[in-house]
Amino acid sequence: MTAFDAVQTEIAPCLGCSACGMDGPCVQKDSMVQLQKEILKADMMVWVASLYYFGMSAQLKNLLRQKL
Repeated sequence: MTAFDAVQTEIAPCLGCSACGMDGPCVQKDSMVQLQKEILKADMMVWVASLYYFGMSAQLKNLLRQKL
């Protein structure tokens, strides 16, 4: 099992450069490089988040929106 804490990890927001959709992987080299490898190896993922005003944290939203 691998645990990942989005709040304690460096995950840069999307630059909007479209490199990931056009030329290959994301140009930013942050913690997502390792996390993506772990996700591809996984048989199952479980997302756990505290709710703040009926929504998840900004860090987890950033991870889900920009990088996966």
